Amino acid sequence: MACWRGTSDKLVVVLSGVGQNPDEYPPFEFFKSATEDQKNHALFISDKSRSWLNGDGLSAQIIDRIGAFAKELGTSDIHLLGNSMGGTMALLLKDLVGAKTVLAFVPQYSVSPDVIPEEKRWKKYRKNIKTYDFPEVRLRRTDGQTVFIVHGDTPGELLHAQKFPQFHGLRHYIVQDQGHNLSRKLKRKQQLSDIISAAINDRPYKFRRLMRRNGAIFRQDFDADHLVQPSSSIAADALLSAVARK
Repeated sequence: MACWRGTSDKLVVVLSGVGQNPDEYPPFEFFKSATEDQKNHALFISDKSRSWLNGDGLSAQIIDRIGAFAKELGTSDIHLLGNSMGGTMALLLKDLVGAKTVLAFVPQYSVSPDVIPEEKRWKKYRKNIKTYDFPEVRLRRTDGQTVFIVHGDTPGELLHAQKFPQFHGLRHYIVQDQGHNLSRKLKRKQQLSDIISAAINDRPYKFRRLMRRNGAIFRQDFDADHLVQPSSSIAADALLSAVARK
C-alpha cells in the first residue's frame, strides 16, 4: 500500500489489477487521474496474491487501512476506483468502507469456477485461491452512493457484465467494439482522466456524455438491443423501460 496526501477532502482508494509480472506486486494505477493532479488524497492498494479480495485476512486488512487513513485525514469522503481485478475489489468493498462513489472498469462478476465455469483467464492466479469469501459481486443499491461500471462488448467481458444486477443509482455502460484493455485505450485517447474525474465528483450526466462520446451505451439499452435475459426483477423493470423507449 502507498498513500498520497493532497489538499481536498476526498480520499480516492485505487485498487490495482493483476498487472503483467507474476513475481512482483501489481503496479499502482491511475495516480494522476485519481488525485486530480495531486489535489485529492489517495490510497493505492496492490495484492500480490491476486486473490480478488479472497486472500487470508486481506479484506479486513484493507478495510482497516482505509479507515485508519481516512481518520488520520479527518474525512469520510471516500471514493473507490479499480480496473479488472481492482474493479471487482472496489465493488466488493463499497459498503464495507462507506464509499460515496465507485468506478469499476471491466470488473469480473466472479472468478470462482463454481459461479462462472466458462471463465478461463487468470488460471495461474485463481488456482491459488483456497477459499472464496467473496464468490461473486452481490451488488445492491445503497442510499447516497453512485456506482459506475464500464465494460467492453467482447464475449469475455459480456460474460461478466450481463451478470451484474441493475438498479437505480447504478450507471453501467457497455463500450462497443472494446475489450479488456478498455481503460488503456481511453488513456491513449486522452479521455480517461475526465471520465474518472466525473465519477469521483459524482457527476453522472457528465460521465454519460463522456462515455457516449467514446462509443458507450447504457447496459439496459444494450441488453434490450440484444434481447438479453435480465438478472433480477429490478433488471427486468429496467429492461422493459428501455424497450418502451425504442
